[in-house]
Amino acid sequence: MSILKTIKKIGFGLHSSSKRFPITLIYSWSTALLLIIINEIDSSLSNETKEMLIRINMILALGIPLSLCAKMFFEKNEKKAAHLYIYYSLVIVFQVFFYLFLLKDLKMMSISRYIGVNLAAYLAFIFIPHMVNKENFESYVIHVLTYFLVTYVYSLVLYGGLSAILFAIDSLLGINIKREIYFYTFLIVALGFGPAYFLAYVPERNKISIELNYSKILKILLIYIVMPLLATYALILYLYFIKIIITMEWPEGLVSHLVLWFSLILTLVLFFITPIERDNKWIANFTKWAPRTILPILIMMFVSMGIRINAYGITENRYYVLVLGLWIFAIMIYLSLCKKKKNIILPISLSIIILISILGPFSSFSISQYSQSKRFENILINNNMIKEGKIVPSTNISRGDRQTISSILSYFYDNHSLTRLALLPKDFKIEDMEDTLGFAYESPYLRYLNHFHFITNISEDILDISDYDYLIDANYIYPETPIENDELSIETSYEDSTVTITLIDSGDIYKKDFNDFGAMIYKKYGEIGNKDSLPLEEMIIEEEFKGYIFKFILQNFGGYINKNDDVEINNLSYYLLIKKN
Repeated sequence: MSILKTIKKIGFGLHSSSKRFPITLIYSWSTALLLIIINEIDSSLSNETKEMLIRINMILALGIPLSLCAKMFFEKNEKKAAHLYIYYSLVIVFQVFFYLFLLKDLKMMSISRYIGVNLAAYLAFIFIPHMVNKENFESYVIHVLTYFLVTYVYSLVLYGGLSAILFAIDSLLGINIKREIYFYTFLIVALGFGPAYFLAYVPERNKISIELNYSKILKILLIYIVMPLLATYALILYLYFIKIIITMEWPEGLVSHLVLWFSLILTLVLFFITPIERDNKWIANFTKWAPRTILPILIMMFVSMGIRINAYGITENRYYVLVLGLWIFAIMIYLSLCKKKKNIILPISLSIIILISILGPFSSFSISQYSQSKRFENILINNNMIKEGKIVPSTNISRGDRQTISSILSYFYDNHSLTRLALLPKDFKIEDMEDTLGFAYESPYLRYLNHFHFITNISEDILDISDYDYLIDANYIYPETPIENDELSIETSYEDSTVTITLIDSGDIYKKDFNDFGAMIYKKYGEIGNKDSLPLEEMIIEEEFKGYIFKFILQNFGGYINKNDDVEINNLSYYLLIKKN
């Protein structure tokens, strides 16, 4: 195909999409234009005005998927032209409602709702045309996604070429091109050319039922690369599952994300291989056994999440992971039991789940606020800080509970409102914690809160080593680099602050835990930390073991007080004198 024909084809596609989806393209172009305007007048805007314009721009962008849904719904039902204007009017009404009541600010809750509605709308754009005629739905989705990727590549190349031209004008012709021009070019390509080109290849209603060709590249990618990788990954997860059963040490955080993303990718693969599942035994067996194989792994994920939720309650992020996991679990059961699968159920059910998660009494926000409120109340009850429905200040509360309360207050302050905690005074502020609760705010994110560091200046003293056989400088020893000779092997563990000495001949093991010593020094001297040095005699430990005398001379050590008020050493350097009796 010649360049001229290619340009004509692209031009024809842009023209056809502008005729078929004019309102959608108006929303897209308006979004780009307003972003340019905001960027140009940014310095003259107050924070309130800027936030308002950003919210308006977000509402314009929301009109893109909503108007697409209106158009696809109209085409599916072959209504009169007047009905289309009614659908577009409903879109505008919803946008105004969303702006006034659901996007009042740019905080977490509003942004989450905005993202959720967008995701649900884009999913609806995909499944609306096939809600009646469900044949070839997977091929239709593959066709749409393929041209979305083609549009992305074309847009990327177009933007790269235009940027190169601008750079050449700036560098070679001496015409100053502001940096903002590159950003504006990106907006024009991404929100101007991109949507218009992509929508030109969205099949019309009378072409949807036509069987679309399955991409050979996608077929090779799924069968020979993705599916074997997923099978291998599933085997690794099962081995890890067996390890957990043997050790009875349940993971808390990482495994949930690993299993969730694997399950989500597996769900997409099972969706895309449906049109070719009868092509060979490998695909048929994968389609049959993969949904059943993943169920025990998902149960393992739920147990891990349960441990986390039991310890820290539900937050929005944990809610989303849990709900998405439950959706995948239900889909896998459906794929395992149903012989005649209708994959359109996947996007329809997911869009419903998304809307439930961000709107109404069972949303992530309602459930999370209730969970964290109950945690707050239970901690106060356990510390006898509630009498006659009011908070009684207390200083006799563990550091762990103080930090947990501080964390809960931060959660409500950052994401919702402190007024959501009914037990607090209506005008309560974080600065009022000491008066209301009896203690000041303690950041739960600073591990080294109430840390200490003790040192002694050995250089001012002369060490007497005349009675000892060995002197070991163990100031910078790590667990993987033990010190050894024919008699002894000495290993320092940075992780648990212990020194292990193994007697080579007998195999006897001497172990010194410096956390106990650190607790004794901390109790005696408090947090004098970094300002003063301790006397040398305070930093000496001498013990006898199996005919040996071990004399530790600590040069410095440091640590922190954990949530349970226990001392934990995390920094240790010392000299060791050894004498054999």
